[in-house]
Amino acid sequence: MFTSSSRLAGIVLTLVLFLVAGGRRASSGLPQGNAAQPEDSPVKKLLKERLTILREIAVSAEKDFRGGAEQYKGVLEAKRAALMGELDLSDTDKERIAILEKIVALAKMQEEHAVKLVKGGQIPKRDALKATVSRLEAEIALERAKAKAK
Repeated sequence: MFTSSSRLAGIVLTLVLFLVAGGRRASSGLPQGNAAQPEDSPVKKLLKERLTILREIAVSAEKDFRGGAEQYKGVLEAKRAALMGELDLSDTDKERIAILEKIVALAKMQEEHAVKLVKGGQIPKRDALKATVSRLEAEIALERAKAKAK
């Protein structure tokens, strides 16, 4: 039987993969916001509902981590998924830049964590390289958003 933390980790991983595969935009690798959607549109309502659930998952992952039932990587992935949900709801360049800055900071934390695990022999080097690519994608999206805002 799976433990509740294993199920949560599976759900988080599925959501992250969904966001990465389905939420990407060709220009930056990250969602660009949803400025075209009116506040009361069905899409906006669904995005808000998804964000609420993503935030709940992030809080749950953090609680499980504190209790020893979740790995740190799962917490970072859950937080990133919630930030991606916020990015999808952002309406202005200023909002997008602020969220992208949070995503970059989180990606740096994930990269540092992965490097430590590689040094400790706990994960393969390619996992750290993937974390580096993720950080670079976030930084590229941030720089593009800043350039667009000018």
